[in-house]
Amino acid sequence: MPNDEQLNLIKQRILNDDVKYIAYESNMSDDMIALYNQLKDELGLVEVDLSNLSSLTDQEIADKKDYIQVMYENLAALENIAN
Repeated sequence: MPNDEQLNLIKQRILNDDVKYIAYESNMSDDMIALYNQLKDELGLVEVDLSNLSSLTDQEIADKKDYIQVMYENLAALENIAN
């Protein structure tokens, strides 16, 4: 996790680069979720749900999805925000 100085640099970079989105991955640690929520709320970022592909969710398994299908879904989500 970033220290205060690193976190301030991250925030400044997000502002300087006019970042509008932040990716959410379902299996982040509690610390990462807290950091994610802090950045999202403080900087008004829009959430983009992505799979980090390290593991399939129970729903993806039930839907018989494989990694290729999940990657295409990630690509579609990214293409939607790019347009």
